[in-house]
Amino acid sequence: MNLTDQEIIELHELLNGLVENNLPPAKFKRLEDWILSSEVVRQRYVSFMDMSSSLSHYAEEIVTDEDNTDECEEVEQKNLIRFFRPILAIAALLVLVITLFNFKDTSPTNDGPKQIASERVGEASDYASTAESTVFAVLTNSVGLSWAKDTKHRPKLGQTLEKCILGVDEGLVQLEFIRGSTVILEGPVEFEIKGTNEGILKSGKLRAIVPPVAKGFSVELPQGKLTDLGTEFGLHVHDGGSTEIYVYKGKIRYDGIQHSDEAFSREVSSGEALFVDPYGVTNLMEMPSESFIGTADLAFISMEQSQNRYSAWVRLSEEIAVSNDTLLYYSFDNHPSWSRTLNDFSKQSNGAVIGCKWTDGRWPGKGALGFVRKNDQVRLDFPDYHPAITLGAWIKLEDIGKFPSPIISSDANTNGAVFWYIDKDGKLVLELNVNGEPERYHSAVAFRKERVGRWMHIATTYDPKSKLVSHYVNGRSFSREKIDLATPLHFGPSVLGNFSKNSFFKANRSMKGTIDEFVLFETAYDESEIRRLFEIGSPYETQNPYGSFSP
Repeated sequence: MNLTDQEIIELHELLNGLVENNLPPAKFKRLEDWILSSEVVRQRYVSFMDMSSSLSHYAEEIVTDEDNTDECEEVEQKNLIRFFRPILAIAALLVLVITLFNFKDTSPTNDGPKQIASERVGEASDYASTAESTVFAVLTNSVGLSWAKDTKHRPKLGQTLEKCILGVDEGLVQLEFIRGSTVILEGPVEFEIKGTNEGILKSGKLRAIVPPVAKGFSVELPQGKLTDLGTEFGLHVHDGGSTEIYVYKGKIRYDGIQHSDEAFSREVSSGEALFVDPYGVTNLMEMPSESFIGTADLAFISMEQSQNRYSAWVRLSEEIAVSNDTLLYYSFDNHPSWSRTLNDFSKQSNGAVIGCKWTDGRWPGKGALGFVRKNDQVRLDFPDYHPAITLGAWIKLEDIGKFPSPIISSDANTNGAVFWYIDKDGKLVLELNVNGEPERYHSAVAFRKERVGRWMHIATTYDPKSKLVSHYVNGRSFSREKIDLATPLHFGPSVLGNFSKNSFFKANRSMKGTIDEFVLFETAYDESEIRRLFEIGSPYETQNPYGSFSP
């Protein structure tokens, strides 16, 4: 079985934590079990161990300016050897297993372009078997991103990429190629992904980090082609067609055309820079002071931006809690891991946690509740009738298509009882008990396989004045349906994350995912208000700036 986009990102994080010696025991166990149970993960793991040889290469950069470089390197090497000895033993065994049993064909499956074919473990020539795959890279990070208006491809974080042209007006984008190269684009830039280990830089700035396993990474330029020989380099293609090449480590080969139309090649080594004019003439030059954003810099900037987003959400959360429109508000934040009470910060109705486990929410350290077993639920009691409402939640589904995924379900057979869920087809549904019969308001298909494992904001409004039920996904209106007979809505004893016993669904069934935030307003919000809830509450970078919450 091939890995999903989210699994690729998770595996990347686990392996990075492993080589950096900061992997918590629980995640180490997750990686260990994953390696033993999955052929694809074993292959990727062994390949990653080949890449671990680049660790000392990167460590050199950190200690270059220190007087005790040799001593530091010696200590670092001893620590790495001690840490990796058991891991490398497993890797050696896996290599043997791979050799003896000759892993099955690595051609892509028919599951669609979002699936990634398994790679063979070995030297660069072994990757030829993946040439037929249409997946070339993954977008793994971005900061301050604004896509160019004329670009057709606007991938989201974690999305796999086929052959395409990416145009960025401003901001930073990090791409990780399937072969192992990491590329950071700095806007304004236009870059074409051409294959699993190659691209075309048409204009703008690019920095590439190429580990030994991805040696041979190439970039076509206006007047030639650069081929990596195992290194880190920066490129800047100016609007006039001239190109600057900066080699930070290792060596690259530049292939171009002279005035005589004769092809030529020249190598550029660490600490050297090459200028290529619009006519293909090359000259060595001093390394400029112009800096290129590296992976560590991007990670720091991204973390800073994430902290800013979290701070913005905290302010929003405080305003929601005291708003006169708020009927129920579960932020899932500031709960100890042993707590069996879900605090309602609107001070209306605390919930009783049954079976669910506390886990990380949209930001590290933020709380959320995971619903895994069929009886996992939060019970609450909220009386009274309400003519209009807005339901909103941040959720992350782990499964879609087998069973409906309940968000909240009234535990009452009263007229106006509310059931809000995602059906097996991926549609957001508001279901009401109208005179003993189910009245369902469906959205269009909102959830597909590619949205599994990703935080999503959903909202539904019931508005008797306009006689409309409106569904929203990630701040955008997804569909609207006409209300035939307006009915005051009633919750009473209710269940969060499961179906109640008295719902139209006869069996308990948890949502199979995680809820980070749930809010119920006594008015029907319009699209701009719901969009603001999404933008401020999103853990991912959005195109629009943060606004302030205004009920």
